[in-house]
Amino acid sequence: MADQPCTVPVVVVVTGTVQEQAWEDKVLPPVAQYRPGPWSIPVSIPDTPLRHVLVDALEPDGGGVATVRAGWDTDEAWGALAPGLATAGGSISDVAAVPGTRIHPDHYGLAGRVRETSGAWIGLHPHDAVMLDQEEIGLPAWRLWTTWTPGHSTGHVCIHCAEHRPLLSGDHLLPRITLRLHRSRPWDELEPYVQRQAIGETLAHCVLLELHEWIRREGAAPAHFFLIDE
Repeated sequence: MADQPCTVPVVVVVTGTVQEQAWEDKVLPPVAQYRPGPWSIPVSIPDTPLRHVLVDALEPDGGGVATVRAGWDTDEAWGALAPGLATAGGSISDVAAVPGTRIHPDHYGLAGRVRETSGAWIGLHPHDAVMLDQEEIGLPAWRLWTTWTPGHSTGHVCIHCAEHRPLLSGDHLLPRITLRLHRSRPWDELEPYVQRQAIGETLAHCVLLELHEWIRREGAAPAHFFLIDE
């Protein structure tokens, strides 16, 4: 498959090129506004190859700020979140809502500290934590809707705003790596759970190519995938 070109139709617009370059340069990227309204705030993750998580902030609209994800629960991360929100025109005390895409510590870790400061409500899908209705999220001028997209975690959700049109997909869509597989370390140096995630991600790529009729599947246990001849 590596020698064959693949042109799956583009259905998303990938932004954040400055952040991508910062990742390649192994530096913390700057706060960025990738379209009117949503901001992306890098918050560091200590002692992990992930290095940082991107907190999505929806700029103040008179009804408060919403941050999708909050970052790892460390003083260093907390110290990055506050000035990042200031760049977006708000502050932690302005945060009215923290809808989470999933219950992973790099995403919900700081949510409690945000709540203590601002009184914000915190939401996760019931399969991950507490009740978050699959209905409209009440935030003035940001009418957010959640869609349950299990996979990366059992209760993973995507969050969408029809008026402003951003899709905050968490780790449901990873456009910079889908159909391009790579790893940062040799296979035998990866922890077992990371190996399982890599296998699952590879399978997801195969399923996508199968849906677009680039490859075909034979068998079930194990399944084998083959290129479809033109």
